[in-house]
Amino acid sequence: MTQSTPPIGKPFEYERNENSVELRWHLFSLFAVLLLPIWLVPWTGACVAITYTAIMKPSLAALLFSIPFWGFWIFVMRFFLDMLFARFRLQIDTHELRVDKNCLIWHREHVVPLNEVRKIEHHITHGSKGGNHHWLRVALVDRDPLDFSVLSGVHLEAVCRTLNRDLRQLQTTTEPDVAIEPESRTQNNFETIIINRGETRTKNLDPPKNTSWRLLHDDDGFTFRFRPVFKPFDLLLTGFMAMFWNGITWLFVLALFGVIPLKNKPEGLQWIIPLVAMPIFVPIGLVLLLAAIEAFLEAFRVTTWRFSLGQVEFQTRRPFSRREEIHPLSDWQTIQIRPVTDTDEQEGDEEEGPADEPELWQLAMLDSRGEELAYIDDLNKFEARWMADVLLREQRIIGR
Repeated sequence: MTQSTPPIGKPFEYERNENSVELRWHLFSLFAVLLLPIWLVPWTGACVAITYTAIMKPSLAALLFSIPFWGFWIFVMRFFLDMLFARFRLQIDTHELRVDKNCLIWHREHVVPLNEVRKIEHHITHGSKGGNHHWLRVALVDRDPLDFSVLSGVHLEAVCRTLNRDLRQLQTTTEPDVAIEPESRTQNNFETIIINRGETRTKNLDPPKNTSWRLLHDDDGFTFRFRPVFKPFDLLLTGFMAMFWNGITWLFVLALFGVIPLKNKPEGLQWIIPLVAMPIFVPIGLVLLLAAIEAFLEAFRVTTWRFSLGQVEFQTRRPFSRREEIHPLSDWQTIQIRPVTDTDEQEGDEEEGPADEPELWQLAMLDSRGEELAYIDDLNKFEARWMADVLLREQRIIGR
């Protein structure tokens, strides 16, 4: 039985039934409509021309030269199609929350058990040039949130309020003891959590879901080990961008200086454009190349924090480099779980409403005088709390 639909405007469509709710929205960017033909026509023409030349005058070099052009064409077209044809459907019933994304022939879905959903909120990220990007965020228990793109924040606050109201009703129906966070919160109310030595926090010491940290035990202590999730697509994309940019840039540089034969070599004032352009394009290519190398090395980074009697040994290693530190912990007294926030950004956004919860947290160990002995950074809130619980359980190992 379909109940009354709340007054929510476009691009959202909301439908509420007795035991489920459904939200539908789509992406349609006028900017993409205007920009697509401006980019598509000349770039496709260049791809076709290069490929035609490679076919009519068979040349392995020309054929290889056309591959990055077509690769970039596919990548950008996928982005434009998303901005024009992506359709989202969020469904909540008494068992799960499901989000489906469809874009022509592409389909992707996310399914989350209902008891792992904390709330649904309007999340804003601030672009480097002052623009804001709006997301519908599904906050989860002990997991990173799921973000789904929304072109405009208009009506999104009303959508989130309505979804959270119905979410609470469905969760209460299935699990009366489920605790849902209130929607409202004090601005910038992300305080440091202080835990004193000797406290007991929880009996459940399982690591958070979707974390890359692992807990290892040995005869003399225990170790937190971090290995980043290997993302081959990101590495391939970074490497492709670096090779594409540098390949074209250096091809022209070598041709201009006679290393590669060039029929119509610039003469006189014709050298002005390449001489002005090359000092800009070459450094950008070098930066992209360094970024690709850094991404490759970072994919194989291993970070460990080994706690033993009276000390912690920190080590991070990756191909061709290693860093080690030892911190004494015999006098540790307090654990702090603290947010890593950008003070300037918070002050600048005070007039825009509540701040977003920080994504990065630190776990620090302090002595009886309040001086910092060691800290682990680049954690999310659930990872930091889990590590604090482990340290409290194993405090006899790292005690005096």
